[in-house]
Amino acid sequence: MISKIAAATNDELNHSVECCERLAEFSGIAVVIGLIIEIVLAYRHAPSESVEGIWGPVVADSLVAIGVAAEILFSRMGSVRQREIQKRSDTAVADANERAQQAGKDAAEARERAAKIEQLNAWRRVPKEKRAELVAFLKEMDVLVRLLIEYQNGDSEAFAYASEIANVFKEAGIEVRGGPNSYIGIPVFGLHITGASEINMPPLVKALEDAGIPFGGVRDPSAAATLRGDPKPNLYIFVAPRMPPELTS
Repeated sequence: MISKIAAATNDELNHSVECCERLAEFSGIAVVIGLIIEIVLAYRHAPSESVEGIWGPVVADSLVAIGVAAEILFSRMGSVRQREIQKRSDTAVADANERAQQAGKDAAEARERAAKIEQLNAWRRVPKEKRAELVAFLKEMDVLVRLLIEYQNGDSEAFAYASEIANVFKEAGIEVRGGPNSYIGIPVFGLHITGASEINMPPLVKALEDAGIPFGGVRDPSAAATLRGDPKPNLYIFVAPRMPPELTS
């Protein structure tokens, strides 16, 4: 019986519960009819040797006994089926909650991956909140700085980033020149800087990096001797392409 209940569909179980409820009601009616017969027999006071006197109480008591037993039986059968329905409902709710939690977890992981991809592919910018502090540092430098800033030829992102960096130096009153250039023969990524010996490079590089402008390469001051121009630049920055996302750990 238990295996049949477990194998039944929800519609079959609901129908079975309804049948058990109706049969339990009919059993209750049988009990009431048996009690009514007993009341009638008591009122009529039939002779004990008559058919009514002999079989009347038997019929009445049988209806009451059978009705009570049947009502208990059908109520129990309905309860068993109702518990199975409730068990399935609880299981379905638990499964739905688990799926919802997993879906939420998957969505959070997808958002995290999308944010990482967006961060890797986002154009480099000079953080606005650090700009004023960097401008103040540049204004306090004790040497006249002449900056030449170049960017990778044909790279729009490098051009935009170089323009932002150049504007910071211009805001500090520093002479800035710039244009496109290319490294030939070797791949170069990120920011690179070099300066003449008259410029104290470590504090300058630290101030730039503290402001959110990280440099991937700092060349020897002697490299500044190769710079050309009139007046000759004493600080050089090259804005190379971003590091490809697949090479970023």
